[in-house]
Amino acid sequence: MGEILYAGEDTVIMKNACIVLRNCKDSVCAIGFGRVTDAFLAGGYCFSEIRLLPSDDEAAFADAVSGFRAETENLAVIVGKDSLAEIGNLLAGLMKSPFSQRTLSGAGIFSDGEFSLFLLAAEAGESGAEYVRGVCLPFLERKYGLRYDRMVLRAVGVDAETVKNLLAAARRMSGERLTYNYRRKYAEDVLEIVYDSSVPKMLTDDVLRLLTEGLGDCVYALDDTPLEKRLV
Repeated sequence: MGEILYAGEDTVIMKNACIVLRNCKDSVCAIGFGRVTDAFLAGGYCFSEIRLLPSDDEAAFADAVSGFRAETENLAVIVGKDSLAEIGNLLAGLMKSPFSQRTLSGAGIFSDGEFSLFLLAAEAGESGAEYVRGVCLPFLERKYGLRYDRMVLRAVGVDAETVKNLLAAARRMSGERLTYNYRRKYAEDVLEIVYDSSVPKMLTDDVLRLLTEGLGDCVYALDDTPLEKRLV
C-alpha cells in the first residue's frame, strides 16, 4: 500500500493512509473531509487508503491506528472539529507519548521515527486544510527533503474524451516524474500537475504546452482561480 513518487535519481516510496471518523447516521459526504485530503493531494501526497470509521467505536479506531502505524509512514486522522480534543487525548494514550506539536484548537502532529500522524478537523480553516498547507506539508518537506510545486490549468467546454487523450499523452511524455490530478464538474475541467523540485523546468513547460495547445481556446486560466470568482 503506497504511492510511488519520482524524487530525483531515486524512487521514494511514501505510504500514506487516512482515517475519517464520522457519524454513521449522516451522509458519507456530510463531514466534508475532501477539503483536507485535497490539500494533501495539492502538495504531492496521495492517500493509498481512506478508511471511514464510526466515531463512537473506539476499539475499531484503536485497531486501525495500530495497523496503519505498522504499515504506513504517514497517517492522517480527520474528525469533526468538536471532537479534536477528545480524539487527541485518545491518540496520546494509544501512542503512549504526547504530540510533538499541537494547536490550541486540537489539531496536531505526532512523530515517532519514520511514522507521522496528523490529527485534523474536517474543515477548510486553521484546524483543517489551512493546517495541512501551513504545517503538515512543510513538515513532510523536511521529513523527505522534497519540495513539491504544482501547475493548475482550467478549461470550459472541452469534451471529456479530449481531456483523457491529452492526459495520456502527457503521462507518456513525463513518465513517473509528474503526478496528474483531474476533476470535472459540469462543463469545467481542472487539471493539476504536481512535481518535485528535481524535475527539469523544460519538462514541465513541454507538458503545459501540450495541454494548453490541445485544449486551445477552451482554456480560461493557468491558475487555481475558479470561474465563478473570475466573474465577480
